[in-house]
Amino acid sequence: MPNAHSRSTQMSIRNSLQGMLADFVRAAGFQYSHAVDAACELVFLLAAYREEDSPLFPELYLIDGTVEGDVLSAIAPGAERIEIGSTSHDRRAASDALKKCAALATEDWSIYLLSGATQFTFGIFRAYQLPYSVSASESLQAADPSIGAVILFRNCAANCVELRDGSGHNLEVSLTSAPPSGSPVSTLFGDLAAEVSANVDAEIKDTTRGYLTRLLSDICRGSHGALIGVVPSSQARLPAMLSDGVILRERISFVQPLKEAILRRNDSALALLRSREALLRGMIRGDGITVLGSDATIRAFRVFIKPTANESKLLKENSVPGGARSRAFELMKLRLGKTFGAVFFRSQDGRTAFERAKQ
Repeated sequence: MPNAHSRSTQMSIRNSLQGMLADFVRAAGFQYSHAVDAACELVFLLAAYREEDSPLFPELYLIDGTVEGDVLSAIAPGAERIEIGSTSHDRRAASDALKKCAALATEDWSIYLLSGATQFTFGIFRAYQLPYSVSASESLQAADPSIGAVILFRNCAANCVELRDGSGHNLEVSLTSAPPSGSPVSTLFGDLAAEVSANVDAEIKDTTRGYLTRLLSDICRGSHGALIGVVPSSQARLPAMLSDGVILRERISFVQPLKEAILRRNDSALALLRSREALLRGMIRGDGITVLGSDATIRAFRVFIKPTANESKLLKENSVPGGARSRAFELMKLRLGKTFGAVFFRSQDGRTAFERAKQ
């Protein structure tokens, strides 16, 4: 009788990903196998990184330390950095760096993992100096490829990790059965921020867009889901269909405190900006839809919408999967160009979608 185990097979998703990740890492400029091993380990660790049963979302920069020059200074000039430790060239490098640095990599801080000739060195650095500063990730997008090999790793959704190198190449690795969204998740946050800042004065529009991209991304990564609708700034009053919620009598603006923070650069201006960030964080992480204006303002939160008879028919015909948030997003999409100029969705499991009204 044949051995019952003779036909058994073992498979690991790591095997199928290793080759793809190796190609990306080498194309970014890394020539050593230990960098490939570290990259693979980082993808699996960051996909769902937790400490003390709490999720953490650190950004980590893998840097080639075998070349001349200081890559970290090139993407984050003048940034404060703190070396935490070092480790040998083995698979524990990524784990060691995250274990000792992940809890510190919040707010303005990120992790660096420097791949040297004989060992890895790791620590933390300030990825941006002030809320409105150009961040290291933004600098990386516009970096001169000659600065050296560097890859940004960050969790962009549940069980999904984004890799971005200094040549503008992007790889999004999903460890779920969900189909790709069609656009990188980081791009969707940028698109949302562009709509929210569409009617901001030209002199501060780019700064506002970059600031909001970071803020919205950070808020949504740590939330259990989000629904955001953007309405034109010219709309003095919100439509009646959005009346079931908390409608703010006065718009809460991010532009004015942002301007004050840039102009005055004092603690009170920065404190005002941070306080409004906290308000938006609480609104988005709560139930219902958060309504933002295209002039970078908050208009309403905890908004709930109900379909008309015709909309109910369309939703039924489309057989929308998912829970209440998914159904609400499908209804929001039906109202693009009428109620909303753009809509954004983030599910509890990290699925992300963005759509804007057709011009």
